[in-house]
Amino acid sequence: MEKKQAAAPMTVMMGADAFAEKDGTCIYWLGSAGILINARGTCIMIDPVLENSEADPALSEAGFPFLVPPPVRCADIPRLDAVLYTHADYDHMAPGTAKALLRLDVPYYGTEFTCFRLQEDFGIGLQGAGRTIPMSYAQETVIGNISVRLTHCVHNWRANRPEFDWEYGPDDCCGFYITTPDGTVWAPGDSTLQPWHFEEPAPDLLFFDISADPFHFGTENAIRLANHYGTSDLILYHYGTYLAPEKPAFNADPAWTEGRIEDPARLHILAPGEEFRLQKKGK
Repeated sequence: MEKKQAAAPMTVMMGADAFAEKDGTCIYWLGSAGILINARGTCIMIDPVLENSEADPALSEAGFPFLVPPPVRCADIPRLDAVLYTHADYDHMAPGTAKALLRLDVPYYGTEFTCFRLQEDFGIGLQGAGRTIPMSYAQETVIGNISVRLTHCVHNWRANRPEFDWEYGPDDCCGFYITTPDGTVWAPGDSTLQPWHFEEPAPDLLFFDISADPFHFGTENAIRLANHYGTSDLILYHYGTYLAPEKPAFNADPAWTEGRIEDPARLHILAPGEEFRLQKKGK
């Protein structure tokens, strides 16, 4: 019996205006785990995967057909201030996108291990091929008019898998807690739920993943976390982008949240490329 898969709403294509000066902070889900934040003209992307496979142009860089296409291609992005990566998995840090964005002379940020993988796997950060900037858990990183703080993740799905020649250590994967002039955004990354996830200041906007993958929050825990931060706006991500019904990490269904989100008006089911304006929430 064929598995059903929920697709995201159909893509809204993004133009140059998404990267232009704004009178506030605008958020765009890019599909899968990708995010664009434009904070009054400071533009950062998190985990963009925007190109097709070089080996098979019919597939995404993640290796699967698209359910919905990316809202922008690298060649059409006029400017960026930074690219941030939560970790080095292929569906977050894709080679074609990472290399194509070099033309923008953009710095690449991530954990020390992520920067190492950018250098080893893609040649990014080597002399003449862009620059990588490792981020510290001990301090915030300022990019334009925003600041970024790392939050911890536990995502070692490679452990005890002899087919891989490396696995994630405790500081190798991260989430990003981002402060803009107009409020805060938390993209917690791929992680199982940990006690420290309940200790953050309530963000104005929380990205959350309700997939049933055992190396992610999981449906029950993602909803639990969303309800803990009961004033935060919520954007569902890491779903509905790739035709891969056998892959739990790529699959979720907004219907799973029905009747389970406190103040359900907080939940926003965006199409890739659809603009969302960040608003400060009452704490």
